[in-house]
Parts: sequence; structure tokens; C-alpha cells
Amino acid sequence: EHRRHAIGEAETRSGRPCVPRYGRPMATPPSTPPSTDVRRALRLALKERMVARDRVAVEALRLAIGAVENAEARPVDDLPGATWSALEDAPATAEVARRHVSEQEALSIVRAEVDELDEAAASARHLGRPDAAERASQQAGALRSVLATISVVDGA
Repeated sequence: EHRRHAIGEAETRSGRPCVPRYGRPMATPPSTPPSTDVRRALRLALKERMVARDRVAVEALRLAIGAVENAEARPVDDLPGATWSALEDAPATAEVARRHVSEQEALSIVRAEVDELDEAAASARHLGRPDAAERASQQAGALRSVLATISVVDGA
């Protein structure tokens, strides 16, 4: 068991302070700072929620990060020479440049995830599943709290 000092340094059972590894402080991470980068804000919040062992928020943040990354994938129709027979014969390790998703697009994707979670909560309540409704509401709240820290400039 570790005890924490007011400044965040941990102490071993014998009372000796723990030495930070690799020169990094052992203090708990600060809350998510305001950001203009949607992906960065989501990843920072994910890291913070993982440290806090908040499984519901971690699941929601991973879903949102995955949705943004999926939007960066290029549709098969956009690939040059992309036919199903050509794709079947292609090596499994073929790499294709991902398309750029703007900050506004990423923000709208995360907002769409929040809307879907709200709809799922309402549907679960209607079907008499209060546990599922509460979980979806908590996930939507976790994403809303990240959206509140993001300030995207119009036209960026």
C-alpha cells in the first residue's frame, strides 16, 4: 500500500519516498486542460479516465476515438484501381494514405456519438432497461465533459 503526500509523491510501506522512474514525477495527472485539438482532448481524457479506472467513460472515449479514426479511412471506391478482384489479390499489408478529417468534422463526429448515446438511453428507458439507460447516459456525459474542454475555431 502506498501513501500519498500532499504534493503527490508516493511513499513505500517502510516510509521511504518512492523514486520517480525515468525522471518523471509520480503526481496524479491534472484534469484535462482546454484544447483546440479534438483527438488530443479525447486521448488526454482517455488517459485520465483510465488512471481513475472509470470503465464507462473509458468505453465511451474509445468509441469516440474509433469513430474519428474510422472517418479517416478511405472508402474502397476512392482507391485507384480498386476492384474487388484486385483487392482480393492484394497483399494484406497494403497501406493507403488516410484522408484528413478537419477539427470541425471530428467535433461533429463526437457530437453525433453523444446524440446516439442519448437515443440509446431513451430507447433503453422505454424498453424498461434502467441499467442500460444509466450506462448510456453516463457515457454521453463523459463525452459531453470532453466536448466542454474543446474550443475549435470556425474555419479551422
